[in-house]
Amino acid sequence: MMLPEHIICASCGKRVGRKRTPPECPYCGEKKFVRMDPEERLGKGPEWWKEAERERRVRERL
Repeated sequence: MMLPEHIICASCGKRVGRKRTPPECPYCGEKKFVRMDPEERLGKGPEWWKEAERERRVRERL
C-alpha cells in the first residue's frame, strides 16, 4: 500500500501539491521542495519540515 505523500515548500513550509511538483511555490515563489508523509505535518509550526528532513536523513543513513 502506497502512503499518500505531500509536496511541501522548503522555504515557507506550506503544502503545494500531492503527486506533481509545481515549477515554483505559489505562496513564496521558491523552487525547492520536500516530500513528506501527511502525518508528519500535523500540528507543527512553520519550521517543522527542517526537523523532519533531518530525522529522515538520519533514518536513511542507518
